[in-house]
Amino acid sequence: MADNTTMLDHINGYKNYLRQLVQCCKDTSSDDPYQHLANYLSDEKIKSHHLLMTLPESMANIVDNLQSKVNLKYLDVHTRLLELASFSVVDTPKKNKVLSAKSRGNNAQSTTHQQLNPTRVRKTIPAKGNQCS
Repeated sequence: MADNTTMLDHINGYKNYLRQLVQCCKDTSSDDPYQHLANYLSDEKIKSHHLLMTLPESMANIVDNLQSKVNLKYLDVHTRLLELASFSVVDTPKKNKVLSAKSRGNNAQSTTHQQLNPTRVRKTIPAKGNQCS
């Protein structure tokens, strides 16, 4: 899978190439070993694992999780990969920036930090006003 390729394009390309390969194998004579390859590649489990093998190393955790499933079907892999791709395409206008919280009170930019209470070991003073707790 190329870096600039979407998951949907990758899966569609994979399906097209696999369909062409299986068709070429089926078009051979009945005693040709390619017939066995066509049958092999038509199996749902084989297709699912083969698709997972085409994914980049950056998706190794996803591949491992999916391959650990019992009776993994191609449709399961297809659906899960598209779901994961749709979750990762989130608009983040300020990447790696902390978002500011909306405040209800007037003191939105309070920088007062909680101090430790010496009478209560390992406890903090309860938050007051707009302080975080």
